[in-house]
Order: sequence, then structure tokens, then C-alpha cells
Amino acid sequence: MRRTLAVTALLLLAVFIAACGSSESGSETTGTSTATTSAGGGDAAYLEENAALVERYLSEKGTFLPPPERSPRPQAGKHIALVSCGQTVIPSCGLEINAAREAAEALGWRTTLIDAANGDPVSTGPGIQNAVAQRVDGIFTYYVDCEYIREPLQAARDAGIPVVNSNGRDCDQSDSAAPSLFTYTIRYNAGDGSFQEWVDEVSIAQARYAIDKLDGEAHIGFATDSTSAASVAVGRTVEAAVKECGGCSIELLLFPIGDIGTRLQGKAESFLLKNADVNTVIPAYSAIMQGGLIGAIQTARRDLLVSVGEGLPEGIALIRDGKAQYGYGLSYGWEGYAAIDSLNRILNEEDPDVNSGIGVKLFDEEHDFPSGDDWVPPYDYQALYRKAWGVDQ
Repeated sequence: MRRTLAVTALLLLAVFIAACGSSESGSETTGTSTATTSAGGGDAAYLEENAALVERYLSEKGTFLPPPERSPRPQAGKHIALVSCGQTVIPSCGLEINAAREAAEALGWRTTLIDAANGDPVSTGPGIQNAVAQRVDGIFTYYVDCEYIREPLQAARDAGIPVVNSNGRDCDQSDSAAPSLFTYTIRYNAGDGSFQEWVDEVSIAQARYAIDKLDGEAHIGFATDSTSAASVAVGRTVEAAVKECGGCSIELLLFPIGDIGTRLQGKAESFLLKNADVNTVIPAYSAIMQGGLIGAIQTARRDLLVSVGEGLPEGIALIRDGKAQYGYGLSYGWEGYAAIDSLNRILNEEDPDVNSGIGVKLFDEEHDFPSGDDWVPPYDYQALYRKAWGVDQ
């Protein structure tokens, strides 16, 4: 897969190895890392290189590529289970699962929804077991780490039912002695194509933007949940990357995913008041910003450079209202379509290992700011996937 610049790829590889030893899922911690190797905001060569990377991310297409040009003719009548991380707790869960349902229906497939109660990934286990008992043809899991549903996934594997994953870590990523239980995880246009490398890059890109805007004196508050192992790992990855900037620092705010809402706002307010030197706030994803973080910012600290996370309508509105300045582009619909494309390939006994084309793209009011309510990806992925599948629009 694509392209990540050589320097960025080396950085991400190094920090990802370190991130694999991150704190336990479900824990709640506030971590600190400070690097000030030079008083004037860092090394000039570093800042120049950083600015070039930010310019690339702000370009028209960023690092996005079009989705695959071809896919096998779908077999109608399949039945698949869609496993959501929480349709109402995290809006992005609903967006991705609904897009996957739309794509599946375009192929003539029937779907069954399995939803995480209050965002608890363990609660999806009985539904997956039931889907296996019903002999579904395939399963798609979104933002649910393998470790929480190991037994149901093993049951699916034993039954020969393929499981495609998006935004979750496989069991062997959390425990090197454990088997891989996801049949396939969709690939991105980042580093080695893994979700972890993509989410690392998109998160570091937001930190790089702050470093560039604040001339190497970014003091970042990075907020992410501690329920997902991938989320914890990316926090540690960003932490390590920011250390490369002399004059920058970072504080991590980690919290259980169930805290999103009132509990998160209270914790975030305390975090911002305690860390008075923080001048930038970055959420791992937009639900964190909308689910308490923006309320804390408006109550405790308004003098901040703020990323809204993904370019969802609520985040776009915050930028228009002057409450935030930038974000990154991600189409959950594209991920949902890519997952169904992967299942289609597997069910046709084809290799699913293709580049989805999903890359990294930053935007602000001066660079490709959405004209409507939503960020629009640089390619019409729905039309391109339907063309590849040979189905009507």
C-alpha cells in the first residue's frame, strides 16, 4: 500500500513496536511525556520536514487512492452478521455498520445486526455465537478487538465462517502466543496497510499540524479511550512521535469508552485545568470530542488549537463556529464498503488482500474545508465499488 513517506514509515514502525506494550484495556490513566531539547521550538530541519508532511496531508487528495477497479461477481442470497461497537454510544459505529448494510444489500445479501450494549465489546459475544449457530455466510466486526470475543471468533473459525474486521486488533496482536482469529482486516493506504499503521499516521498527522502551526511549540493533550487496545496503542505512538519535536510536549487522557458523555466531560475539565501548558487538544476520534471533550474545552479552556477528529457534521459545525480549527477526513461509509468487498472476495475464494485506498487527509478552513455539512472523500467510492461489483447504481 501506499506511500507513507520513508521518514514517516520508519518513525511509525519504531513507535508501533513500542506501543505494543501499552497499558491494559479498560484501565483509566493519565500519562505524561515531555521533550524540550531546544528552547526555540525545535530543530529547523525537523520543522521543515514536518511542514512538508503537513502540506502533503492538506493537499487535495492527501494520500487517498481510488478503491480497487475490479471485484468478483457477487453471489446473491448470502447472509452476513454485522457486529457494531455501539450504534448509539459511538455515532461512527452506526455510520460504518449502516454503510456495510447498504453495500451488502446492493449485492443481494441479507444482514443481521449485533450491537455492543453501552459500547461493551464483550456483550457482542452471544450474538456472534448465535450467528454461528445460524450458519451465516460471513461476519463483519467493526471496532471490536479480538480479545473481547475470542471464543465466538474461534467458533466461527471452527465452522468455516469468514470474519472480516475493521478498526480492531487481532488476538495475536494483543498476545503473541494467541492465534489470529480474524480472517481478514481491511487494508489502508498507509505503511504496511494495517489499521494500526493507518490510525498511527492519521493521529501523528494531527500532531504534526499543531507542531507546524505553533512553530514547534505544541503542547498536546491527546484524548483516547482505554477500552480498545488499538486506541491505547495509538496514544502511545503519538506520544513517542511528539518526542521527536524539541520544544513540544504531550499529555495523554485515557478513559473507559463507557465514560463518553457526562463522566468524560468532568474528567476532561480536570485534565485541562491541571495541565495549564496544554495549547492543543486532539481526540482519537470525533465521538470523544462530541461526547464531553468540547464541553470541557468551552468550560475550562477556550484558548486552544483544537482538532475535531473525523470530518463529521458536528465537527464541521464546531470549526464554522470558531470552536475548533482543523480535522482529518475519514469516510466510515468507505470502510463499510471495503469490508463487504473483502467478504465478497473471500466468498468467491479470491485473495481479499487489496488496498482499499483509504489514506490520510487533513483539512482546515483554508484547505479543502467542506462546503456542506460533511467531509466528502476525494473519490466516489460507492459508485466505484458498485462498478467493480457489476451491480446497478
